[in-house]
Amino acid sequence: MGKLRGCCGGKISLLCLVFVLKAAQRTLAQETQPYLIASNWQRYPGYTGDVDASTFEGYVKVEQGDSATQLSLSGKLTGLPNGTFGIGIHYGFDVTDEDTVGGHFFPGLEVDPWAEVTYTGPDWTIASALVVDGVSLDAVRGRTMVIQDASARVGIATLMPYDGVTTTVQAARIDPFPHTLHL
Repeated sequence: MGKLRGCCGGKISLLCLVFVLKAAQRTLAQETQPYLIASNWQRYPGYTGDVDASTFEGYVKVEQGDSATQLSLSGKLTGLPNGTFGIGIHYGFDVTDEDTVGGHFFPGLEVDPWAEVTYTGPDWTIASALVVDGVSLDAVRGRTMVIQDASARVGIATLMPYDGVTTTVQAARIDPFPHTLHL
């Protein structure tokens, strides 16, 4: 077996492996995954109301905007109830644990860009791109997107790279803590 050259003096260490995996992840994301998509909607964990998000059809597409810190949202969702709802990207990565979803994702910004992102049901189409400033595409990869009404979070999906064929993608996420790799 050959040595890894230019990384950790030719020795394979956990730190070196993490470095190589992160570099490969960035390269793949830049070359083959130009946007993220939230599509496999499900009921928000712990929500007991009447809205069944698992019946929502469609997607929300998130692309890099005109700058590295700008997102462009587009898409179409059907099967939504009548009313006005909010949609936003949240801090968490786990769609099954309401305690880890967290609030709206806007690190370092003074104003929450998701506070004004709303739609009116029963169906929602973003015909022209909705632009959110101050957040990069890499920063939201794998995070949760949440749909909420005036009183509760009702639906949740994960922002995943779109593979061009299906919207179900298996992803690896490396925790900021050493020695932890999630598949």
